[in-house]
Amino acid sequence: MKTTLTALVLAATLAPSLPALADDRLLNFESLANSTQVLNAYAGFQFSDTAWSFVSTRNGGSGDFYGGAPGSENSALTLIGDGSSGGDVLMRVGVDGGFGSSFSVSVGALSGTAVSIQAFDAAGQMLNSLSASGFSGSSGCMNNAICHWTTLNLALDPDAKAAYVELSAPEGTAWFDDMSFGAAPTGGPGNTLPEPSSAWLGLAALGALALARQLKRG
Repeated sequence: MKTTLTALVLAATLAPSLPALADDRLLNFESLANSTQVLNAYAGFQFSDTAWSFVSTRNGGSGDFYGGAPGSENSALTLIGDGSSGGDVLMRVGVDGGFGSSFSVSVGALSGTAVSIQAFDAAGQMLNSLSASGFSGSSGCMNNAICHWTTLNLALDPDAKAAYVELSAPEGTAWFDDMSFGAAPTGGPGNTLPEPSSAWLGLAALGALALARQLKRG
């Protein structure tokens, strides 16, 4: 009986520590090919047809960027429109189930470029927005490629739920990498695992104790 009770308590303690599903709220685009529309490449995310992935020229692609952002050594996104407008090109990213707290993205852009980000709920109500400029462009970079990156953070009300974000910039002037949807991840890019909650640990322990009492009485 002692062995059985010990095993039950041990199982209740270890169960929450098993690996959970990976947190896919951080996208670094490293797996995408050169000159490829993102579209539905990631489960749970929908990119408009203006979002294109390119591999850095340092890795055999045609993207004129390198270094800087944590995941930018290989692939990043840029905006390509249909050529019908000389203005900004808009990229929309929809997220199944929505997200809150924040949205962040690493941006490398030509000097003089203005980038805007807006977050919306499912009804199309804008939750927050930001505009950024003053990017360093390719100053001091090799072969006139973009090598300076800035992380833009759009804060959101934790009680609100954003359904999608829209990013815009003039065509071919900005690169986007390492998009984070929701609370800032604490693990490495692309492989964050949620920690077991204290509530789950408490419930598991109580369940084990109740079962132990029942077995003892029996």
